[in-house]
Amino acid sequence: MRALALITMLVNLPLGIYLGWWWQHNFGTALPSPARRKKTKPVPPPTPAEPAVEALPAALPVEATVEPIPADEPVVIVPAAVEMPPFVPSQDLPSSWLELLENAGEVKSFVEASVKVLKLEVGRYRDRLVMLEEESRQPDKDAEVAAACLERIEQANADWLVRQGEAVECLQQQREGMGCLAYVGQRLEDVLVNQTAQIESSISNLKQLDPIADPAGTRKVCVTELRRLLNLAHELRDVMADVMSAILGAEGRLGSLKSDTLTDELTGVWNRTAEARKLWELFRDDPNHIRTVSFGLIDVDGLGKLNDKLGTLRADGVLAAVGRLLPSLVRNERGDDALFRHAGQRFGLFFGDTGPNAATSNVEKIRQTLESTTFHCEDNDYQLTMSCAVTDVRPGDTSEALITRVERVVRSAKQAGRNCTMLDSGQGPVRVDPPTFKVKPRVIELG
Repeated sequence: MRALALITMLVNLPLGIYLGWWWQHNFGTALPSPARRKKTKPVPPPTPAEPAVEALPAALPVEATVEPIPADEPVVIVPAAVEMPPFVPSQDLPSSWLELLENAGEVKSFVEASVKVLKLEVGRYRDRLVMLEEESRQPDKDAEVAAACLERIEQANADWLVRQGEAVECLQQQREGMGCLAYVGQRLEDVLVNQTAQIESSISNLKQLDPIADPAGTRKVCVTELRRLLNLAHELRDVMADVMSAILGAEGRLGSLKSDTLTDELTGVWNRTAEARKLWELFRDDPNHIRTVSFGLIDVDGLGKLNDKLGTLRADGVLAAVGRLLPSLVRNERGDDALFRHAGQRFGLFFGDTGPNAATSNVEKIRQTLESTTFHCEDNDYQLTMSCAVTDVRPGDTSEALITRVERVVRSAKQAGRNCTMLDSGQGPVRVDPPTFKVKPRVIELG
């Protein structure tokens, strides 16, 4: 028996070797061993770190989409347009708003409609206030004329409060359907409610006047209150420009705007929305902030006092003249420098491929040029100065962070005594001690 078993083993050994060779030759793998047959739990590959998604200027929630790209290119997360619920203007807007929006272009949300309607309404209200301010400044001391002017001021405010109230009511009613734009809708509502209280305060002050007994005193108080009301109108106008930029950014529409919507009507330079688009393009095209870019903000000093002295109409003429002067001082030989009306009497300056020191030199030359310029109006000469700020774009910046920083720097320049330039290149605002540039004095005639 032992001999038979030995003979069987000797016969099977070469046969097994042959079968193993034949299997590997035909199927490319060796016969699985008992150890290989044991099932093992698969180990998932390590999860790569998620790339950061840059926030939009209005700090609204965004969704990220990744387009398929070749393996040798860096992965870039692109913010997608925010999905909004269907908006049907004829169903969601008051009939009076629909008439105002007939020539306002495409409207994709209730908040956008509110901004466009309020922009038109506050423009009309401001025009009425400017004309009433001009009338109140007249030397006529006739009591009946003063009484009529006071009545028109009260009527203008009453009409505007009705428009404000309608807007606030509509914003409150539509809040649930605003989606992620509820944030900007709430901001607009808060500004309107706050301004309503201040307008009512001015109305109360005006009601205490007696134009028959004191026509000259009535006119003086009217001018003061009209200046206050105009400041509120200007504040609302700037907030609406900011809100509109936030809406367009949240909806992914900044890149598709038409050029005729990007120009400031008074000064002729690019407006706040154009500034928002420029920064959006920068952060879209250079998400890792490899490119050297600086941003400046210049704030015209003393324009409020000029408003008080000359009136809004003539002060607007001065600001328009500043807007015509500034483009000639921006470096035209560089294709990517740009000038914007940031808000009110503030202008933004984008310096492409420029470090903060070079940008500061250019801003300082602009400051010295304006300082040496005389504005001639009605046989009187006026001079203005500028408080200026410069900062650079840094890793981790967003449009909102950049604008917040440069606005903080320009406030520091105001607090430092005005008519100076301050630079923040990473160590906080520092006052610049610039060289004296050779600038040619000039006189600008105002009509």
